[in-house]
Amino acid sequence: MRAPVEVPRLRDYASMLARVWLIILVATLLSAGAAVAAVKARPASYTASVEVFATVAGDPSTFALYYGGMGAKLRIPSYVELAKSRLVAQRAVQELQSTTPPEELASRVSAEWVPGGADARGRANSVFMRVTVTNSNPETAVKEANAIGSNLVTLSKELEWFESKFNDDIQYKGPLAELLPVGVAKTAQLVPTPILGPMSIGAGVGLAVSVLIMLAVEIGRGTVGTRGQLNYIVKLATHRKT
Repeated sequence: MRAPVEVPRLRDYASMLARVWLIILVATLLSAGAAVAAVKARPASYTASVEVFATVAGDPSTFALYYGGMGAKLRIPSYVELAKSRLVAQRAVQELQSTTPPEELASRVSAEWVPGGADARGRANSVFMRVTVTNSNPETAVKEANAIGSNLVTLSKELEWFESKFNDDIQYKGPLAELLPVGVAKTAQLVPTPILGPMSIGAGVGLAVSVLIMLAVEIGRGTVGTRGQLNYIVKLATHRKT
């Protein structure tokens, strides 16, 4: 059904916006600039990482090495969650003699196996794991990363510790599996600040809000904005006279 002439149509709205395009443009640019300024005002963040790899105890035979590698890969997802746990963070805080709450430190820890992904059977495709800590202070980030890494290695041994009974045929004392450190964190990397995303969101919000406000203002004025509206008024006046 065609809209009556007195009802603003799409071209009427376009005509209204065309008269205030400069205001809309300025509002959009200001909103985008405000979003960028807000991002720039945030304190810089730094990340420091340590790497460890999982190993399973066993003899040096080919069979033992194969199944040991499978066992290590199966443990990697659990080690990833352990690295981000409060227990590891609490031990790291105690080692550093820091006043940082363990929960706060744990929230800044991330972990992943490297390279990521899984094999055809859904197992982690690597026994290497990277643990990363984020902090606004680069030196503190390095210290926290090393503390998290060392305590993660120690805890992995404790959780997998095994001692044979005195009458067992095979005597073994030690961890059945463990994490071994590859190296320590020495420097922290500056986390790049994303600009394009916040700027686009800010511009979109500014555009939408300014369009709605200006449409409301133009409609609220009650003025004749288009030729169609003028023709309607003339026809209405002529009809009343006749």
